[in-house]
Amino acid sequence: MIKKAEQILGDAFGALVHPSIIEGTPAFTAHRYFIGTRLAMSALGVIALCLFTIMPQVVTSSLHYLGVIFLFQAVVALGVSRLGGFRAGIFLSLISLSLIPVLAGGPASLALLMPLILEGALLQGPRGAVFYVISLAASAFLSLLTGPVVSPFAMMLFSATGLAGLAFGVFFALDLIVGADRRATREEDRWRGATALVDGGLARHDVSGKIKGANEKFCRFLGIEPDALSDRSVIERLHLSSAPLSVS
Repeated sequence: MIKKAEQILGDAFGALVHPSIIEGTPAFTAHRYFIGTRLAMSALGVIALCLFTIMPQVVTSSLHYLGVIFLFQAVVALGVSRLGGFRAGIFLSLISLSLIPVLAGGPASLALLMPLILEGALLQGPRGAVFYVISLAASAFLSLLTGPVVSPFAMMLFSATGLAGLAFGVFFALDLIVGADRRATREEDRWRGATALVDGGLARHDVSGKIKGANEKFCRFLGIEPDALSDRSVIERLHLSSAPLSVS
């Protein structure tokens, strides 16, 4: 059950990775992890904002700030998904997350975010850890300069940022959904057209070259079901000398 859930989540977040990132590479894993964790943070942000809206007399305004900061992570994640700017996404995420300890106890409390350096090391090795350190240092410097100016207008600014971020996130989400649906429709149309025109064996693969399927004639030649083809398919295992035609 746990493995099945991991596979479903991995496929869902993997589908959001920018098409230029090849599946199965360390970069793909890093992008998928970053997008998944930031979307999870945004879900926590929605919960925090709901609690602040329902019980404003019980919870503090800090929960409102926390909710907006976490919700902004969805904008960062969708930006990385759509544009592929991984380093820029990390920098924006760290700057926004650095506001949490600053609001709690000043720039010195940025030390609370030091465990994020481990994330940088996991995603990109030593270079990632160094980039995280530099980004956190820049965040501390910016918060030190802007803190006294921004603090009197914090609630207003965070409210405006939250609404803008939510609208931006909804726009990107709808754009991704519509775009994915259109791409899937075009792929199916191309596949049906190709199978109707080609009389021989025809294989279907994704942008990274992984086998997604084949037409019935080629599957009958191999003696397998069409659904049995996958990224560890019979085609790859047999290393056929006369490879079938392929449609990407």
